[in-house]
Amino acid sequence: MNILSLYYHLKLTNAGSNSEVVFHLRDKNGFYIESIKNGHISGRTTSSPITGLALEMIKNEAYTDTNYLVNYRGVSKKGDFLKSSTYFIKNSDGYLEGLICINTNVSDYIAVKHLLEELSSFRPIDEEPIAIEQAKEYSLKLNDNVMDEHQNKTDDKIEYFSHSIEEIIYNIIPEEKLRDKSLTPSDRKEIVSTLNDSGIFSMKGSVPIVAEIMQVSIPTVYRYIKEVKNN
Repeated sequence: MNILSLYYHLKLTNAGSNSEVVFHLRDKNGFYIESIKNGHISGRTTSSPITGLALEMIKNEAYTDTNYLVNYRGVSKKGDFLKSSTYFIKNSDGYLEGLICINTNVSDYIAVKHLLEELSSFRPIDEEPIAIEQAKEYSLKLNDNVMDEHQNKTDDKIEYFSHSIEEIIYNIIPEEKLRDKSLTPSDRKEIVSTLNDSGIFSMKGSVPIVAEIMQVSIPTVYRYIKEVKNN
């Protein structure tokens, strides 16, 4: 990690209380959160895993053709809407050493946008005035519409923030399937193959967790990974 990258990270931590700045580093065991500023935005800590979308970026080597991906949508565990950006930290050979991720809570801005649109619109003159009760109902409906609009946009990827590696794993493969005692070695190898394709094993500490869930040894999981990669 070069000094310039660290300097930029320190500068970015002054982005304001409404923005979260996460510094991911990579070591021989995978990616992990080295430091986080304003973790209340996504609810994460330094013990939290890298996101599924970030894993996908790494798996697909999105960093080879660009130094950043900006202004994509995110949703926090609390349901807040986030405007997210990721900056790739690479060495002189193009090897990915880390990530700087910035997530800004824009929920209030989106709500204000819709409110301004309503306030600046006009009602037909022959319509009845809106009663207080109707206004309250409309306010609730407006909040629902904001949520629907944000989540129904399927043209782009949305980043969701998990608090544990297990949570990410269970989003890929159901927990009951992973803990099924009737799984054969072939079944377990297929599961490891699916997890490997998702980039799970790029996360630091993921192998022991997968081993514990499937009730096999850590060396067994490493063997499955090696076999999958050699096929």
